[in-house]
Amino acid sequence: MRTTSVSRTWFDLASRCLYYDHVALTDAILHRRLSTPEQLAFAIKAGRRGVKIARLSLLAADERAESPWETRTRMMLHAVGIMVTPQVVVRDVLGNVIARVDLALPEFKIAIEYDGEHHLGIAQQRAPMLIAHERWSEPAGSCCASASRTYATTLGA
Repeated sequence: MRTTSVSRTWFDLASRCLYYDHVALTDAILHRRLSTPEQLAFAIKAGRRGVKIARLSLLAADERAESPWETRTRMMLHAVGIMVTPQVVVRDVLGNVIARVDLALPEFKIAIEYDGEHHLGIAQQRAPMLIAHERWSEPAGSCCASASRTYATTLGA
């Protein structure tokens, strides 16, 4: 039986996917360690459809992303010049780990969470994050933003 590689399939999909979708695919492949950036780059074939999307996706990819909507949120923020960092560990003033947030601007102590619709009714999931956001920059205070699929869709993502 003939099969294809992850890298080859990734490149083939570059001619069929929208840019943000292909970046999300690239993030997922790298996060799950199904391929390396070098293997993906090697799969790009000059003169074939999808070369531009594949190259741009590889440049924008971040293996720390844990969901397609985190990728979309990161890409939308990057598009307007807000360079967030994925999967940031939040520590209290004593250095204890209190949370890991989806996206952050650590220098400003701003955390951004993508909370999909499956999180909306689960108070026990949100409570530790709210506590973490309150404690991140004690005693100076902190800021937390939350994105949802509904909100991102409204913005045209």
